[in-house]
Amino acid sequence: MSGRELSLNLFSSPTFQDIRALFPSDRNPFYAGFGNRDTDEISYLKVGIPRGKIFIINPKGEVVVNSRVDTKSYTTLHALVHDMFPPMCSSEQ
Repeated sequence: MSGRELSLNLFSSPTFQDIRALFPSDRNPFYAGFGNRDTDEISYLKVGIPRGKIFIINPKGEVVVNSRVDTKSYTTLHALVHDMFPPMCSSEQ
């Protein structure tokens, strides 16, 4: 881990934990997370985001979920996000 990555993790992890602390302990304001570093995944795990809902964009632009390439294009990423985050009302469709 480089000094810059460590610095970003030292910022993001406590910030996420501070946000989570604003909510009742039985409510997690974080549903999923997107990042581009392994440290992002660590930060998301610390605030209770399940591994299957952590999306890391690798240097090739591929989306990695649970250490495997899950999707290779923004078209399939759009479908995945639409399935995971369905519209809340008809005007969002």
